[in-house]
Amino acid sequence: MYVWKKRNKKQEDLLAAQSIIRIMFLEREKEKFPSKRLRFPHLEEEIKLIEFVRKLSYKDCEKIFDQVKNLDREEQLSIAKNSFENENTN
Repeated sequence: MYVWKKRNKKQEDLLAAQSIIRIMFLEREKEKFPSKRLRFPHLEEEIKLIEFVRKLSYKDCEKIFDQVKNLDREEQLSIAKNSFENENTN
């Protein structure tokens, strides 16, 4: 979809930064099964993550990346969870 649209360098950099943050926070190791509350748990998590990341500026991505780049996976996911919770309460 984005491949064929002409974009400027700033826009490309923003999309790349948002993609890096999304990939860092995407939970990969945990197997999730559908339930009555969550019929599609992985898809719902991915949608929330995309909605969160799309609101980030390049500077926001840079700040988050600097905070989590040297942390282990559990600490990264903890920060992501806190970020989502803060986003949903605002």
